[in-house]
Amino acid sequence: MKLTGSLFYDEERATEHTMKILHLINDSITQLPKQIIDIQSGNNEVTVIELSKKEVSYESIIDDIFSHDRVVSW
Repeated sequence: MKLTGSLFYDEERATEHTMKILHLINDSITQLPKQIIDIQSGNNEVTVIELSKKEVSYESIIDDIFSHDRVVSW
């Protein structure tokens, strides 16, 4: 297991299971979320919703939250 950025990353386990990760960006996206999203995108299915950029219905956000394995709010 190695440390990539600020996240632990296990290459063997990464090939066994792909996670669905949702990032909710409340304000403009900064460097740290960009780096983490880039790292996670390598072996996972990553969705990013920038709440300040577009109007998104609460229903679709709730659906996305429950359809992903992990949710990160920035």
